[in-house]
Amino acid sequence: MKIFLTTLSTLFAIGVSAQYSSTIFNVTGPNTGLLYNKINSGVSSKVYSYSEIQGTPYIYNDYKKAKIGDFPDVVLARYNSYSDEVEIKFNDNVRSLLKEKAYSPVKFIDSDEQLIYVSDHEQKGYYYVLSGGNTMLLRKNSTIFIDEQPAQTSYSNTQPAKFQNLKPAFFLYKDSKLNPIKKESDLIEFYPDKNLKTIIKDNKIKFDKEKDLIRLVQLLN
Repeated sequence: MKIFLTTLSTLFAIGVSAQYSSTIFNVTGPNTGLLYNKINSGVSSKVYSYSEIQGTPYIYNDYKKAKIGDFPDVVLARYNSYSDEVEIKFNDNVRSLLKEKAYSPVKFIDSDEQLIYVSDHEQKGYYYVLSGGNTMLLRKNSTIFIDEQPAQTSYSNTQPAKFQNLKPAFFLYKDSKLNPIKKESDLIEFYPDKNLKTIIKDNKIKFDKEKDLIRLVQLLN
């Protein structure tokens, strides 16, 4: 039986420092200044902690019980949709899960939600599984950081830094290929033999409604 303590070093992305409070787990994109729960301001010398920023990048702020890939251990985890990382809490220390398929899926036990790590030729990242099967329906949650906006005049106020959650995006995933779906024509490649127009019309499918897309993919699969 694998002992969790012995596998911990391989489960997590360890940065250049061994100190938990300052380890840089991943930097996504140019000049994001992303440290663990810290972001450098682009308009001042300030370094924000997440608690100083309005909003949240977490789908759930609290850590939830989860299982990682084929590992038997139950861990405490949460998904950060700004950094696109799964954060794992262990003995009051937090590390970032390695972005590799060996540590996917991340199955949240209580909510029965599942994150998978996808890496195709153009896109990489974590996606929520909405519907399984030969062709999977996935949802991408993303959050952006909007820096503090200084007051432009003496009559205006400084706008505080904030996290802004973007509208979720939906994808079909098959044979390691990820395709966004926004309209009927996006489905043709995956379901060439289906009468898509009739199925969509008869079931009154709206492409901006998650429940409708889940129902549609279940019908098509």
